[in-house]
Amino acid sequence: MYKEQIYDRHNFKYPPFYRLIRLTLKHRDYEKLKEGSLWLYNVFIQNLQIPVLGPEEPAISKIRNEFIRTIIIKIPTTVNLVKTKKTIEKVLFSFDAIAQYRAIKVSVNVDYY
Repeated sequence: MYKEQIYDRHNFKYPPFYRLIRLTLKHRDYEKLKEGSLWLYNVFIQNLQIPVLGPEEPAISKIRNEFIRTIIIKIPTTVNLVKTKKTIEKVLFSFDAIAQYRAIKVSVNVDYY
């Protein structure tokens, strides 16, 4: 069972071979959230040379009148974490600097598995 799990985790890019970061975005306006999450995803794709998944709607996509979308970043253990963290911080800072996206709440969950 152990060998099977390790094999699957390596193939599907899960820990312990990859670090996972989940970004959860929330906003009351679905279209604004969709536009903002796509912008954020595209900037991550351009700046990170690692797997970025999303943006997706979770099974429960609306809580307390706020729509939710998630982006998952998979960081290989061979990649420099400090450099990747700085890049993610810069992207999130630039996202917050855009007036039309400023109202979108972004929460970061590292190694959420």
